[in-house]
Amino acid sequence: MYDAILLVQTNCTPGHEEEFERWYIETHLRDVTALPAFTAATLHRNGEVPLHRDQPAPDAKFGYVAVYEIEGDPNVAAMQLADARSGMALSEYLEAEKWSIVYNRISDRVTGA
Repeated sequence: MYDAILLVQTNCTPGHEEEFERWYIETHLRDVTALPAFTAATLHRNGEVPLHRDQPAPDAKFGYVAVYEIEGDPNVAAMQLADARSGMALSEYLEAEKWSIVYNRISDRVTGA
């Protein structure tokens, strides 16, 4: 069971979604999960789904969110990632602006019946 998650929201250069997604899934997620503190990762695309019947879908600033599961101290994970970042190949289609945050897990996973 993971102890925290790192959420990273990003965008890609318009028109290059296929190349960006391939790089993210086949290269970047694997590079990060090769670090000892990162046990799993998934990439998600904005579904543009309205959450309330009387409101349009939210206009998200970012088209993608990656969810990285962290085992152990998130500070150690952050140091591992910072140390490894210079050796990671980045996609030419990754836009510079991004947003990231770490959340510590406070409950067990709850699933439906």
